[in-house]
Amino acid sequence: MSLARFPLVVPFLAGRKTEQEVGILMYHRIAPRRSSRTFPTSNVTPDQFQSQLSGLLERGFVAKPLRTILDWHTNDVQPEANVFAVTFDDGYANNLHNAVPILKKLQIPATVFVATAYLDSPVPFPFDDWKGAHFAETTPDDWRALTSDECKELLDSGIVDLGAHTHTHKDFREKPEGFELDLLENIGILRDRFGLQNVPFAFPFGKRKAGFSGPALVDAARRTGVTCGLTSENEMTNLYADPFRWGRWTASEYDSSATLSAKLNGQYGAAKDLWRNLTKVVLGYRGSKVFNPVVEES
Repeated sequence: MSLARFPLVVPFLAGRKTEQEVGILMYHRIAPRRSSRTFPTSNVTPDQFQSQLSGLLERGFVAKPLRTILDWHTNDVQPEANVFAVTFDDGYANNLHNAVPILKKLQIPATVFVATAYLDSPVPFPFDDWKGAHFAETTPDDWRALTSDECKELLDSGIVDLGAHTHTHKDFREKPEGFELDLLENIGILRDRFGLQNVPFAFPFGKRKAGFSGPALVDAARRTGVTCGLTSENEMTNLYADPFRWGRWTASEYDSSATLSAKLNGQYGAAKDLWRNLTKVVLGYRGSKVFNPVVEES
């Protein structure tokens, strides 16, 4: 049995979210499948994207802007039931061209975290691990960064906000001073070019356990004045917790609205832990992945 189905089979064992918790989804690229050889990494197709989000709405979930959720945290407001937020990392042009029409149709707000060093660039992001970006049968809209004008279009849509993602999206582990300067440049561009204030922030790479959002980087981020520091830990967001440690659920090509619902209900993470514990007890699991159905999202 795969973990994707496990929380749907045993929700009574997995538990549910608390009243103080909301879910934040993390997307990257929204691009179509053009060929089996060059299917993008970190991607959800437009059809999948619409199916995932429309399915969540049909299941009673309510989408809110990230800034609204941050306001609830600041003002100690009890969150509404079944709330989730949509975010995108890096700043792909296809967020505008492929995702925004769907967001508008469904009236779902979103935040795009932009690595500003690559705005208006004609080449792929240097951190993009999709080798298909260099194949002739793909189009630049599958991998290119937003332009400054496209960022203005996102803001003008009335449904998308922009956030900080550092300027260069480099690996700043053990380099808090360089990280702080890079983030300040990122924030300055968002302020001067697009008029943004009180900017939300998401750590590049983001895994806390891997050091990408560790204590020194959190302290540096706070000094820049950003309103949060979202990680890529797959977990629910407790509004009473430090917003510089909030996690986000990866929304992948393998997700349906049912599996995303399980994540946003707090069932997926609990089922994941339960499966690990059962494997250790029943199979004597000691780190081998032979019997491990858990796939860790990046």
